[in-house]
Amino acid sequence: MGLLAVYMKVNEEQLKKLKETPTNELLDAIEDLEEQGTCETVDLDKMWDGLHFVLTGVSATRPITNHALSEMVVGAQVFSDEEDAPFISYSTADQAAVITLEAQKVKWSDLIEKFDPKVLDQNEVYPNIWVTADKKLLSDQLTLAFEELIQFYQRLGNNHVVVSIY
Repeated sequence: MGLLAVYMKVNEEQLKKLKETPTNELLDAIEDLEEQGTCETVDLDKMWDGLHFVLTGVSATRPITNHALSEMVVGAQVFSDEEDAPFISYSTADQAAVITLEAQKVKWSDLIEKFDPKVLDQNEVYPNIWVTADKKLLSDQLTLAFEELIQFYQRLGNNHVVVSIY
């Protein structure tokens, strides 16, 4: 997977076009959509793997199939499973609705209270900052990432989500 995670709201037509785009042109097509400013986006920067770990107990490098909280961070289906392809996935509107419902059940305060940066470091969660940065700062950053992402999902309506981690 990559360094940064960006979540983009797309409509049916946009998702269909992206599915038809050759793998080697997909990232450019997504960046074009983002530059047009017609699709809402959320940028979690480098907090995506830490967020996945806090929510699921495993790194996002090992996504959990049919697990709404894992799919919240990494999407439900990849566009391409080619080894050299960038990690770009999506969740349909129906899948995103399930993700939203499950995310709303999360007791974030309980999860973040148990947050131990050493455990993330031991599990090689990206990025390599968990034991060198201030725990309170990391906790605040993860909380902000969770809040931004859940609010994004709540605003989707009948749209889909494209997840780009690159």
